[in-house]
Amino acid sequence: MSTQTRIARAKLAAAARHYPNQDHADLQRELAAAKLEDHVRKVVESWPPLTKDQRDRLAILLQPAGGESA
Repeated sequence: MSTQTRIARAKLAAAARHYPNQDHADLQRELAAAKLEDHVRKVVESWPPLTKDQRDRLAILLQPAGGESA
């Protein structure tokens, strides 16, 4: 588990403990993104080297629909 994931998990746990009646959707989203990043990093590190065309096709999948930037 990455440091980023540990921090996100700790922030969510602290918020839930100290502010149980508040909406923690942003913190939950932050934790989910950190976990996804950990998983993607692990998978990508196990791949053989990709060609530029393969990397470009995969990068398109990570772009928001409609070409909007995050």
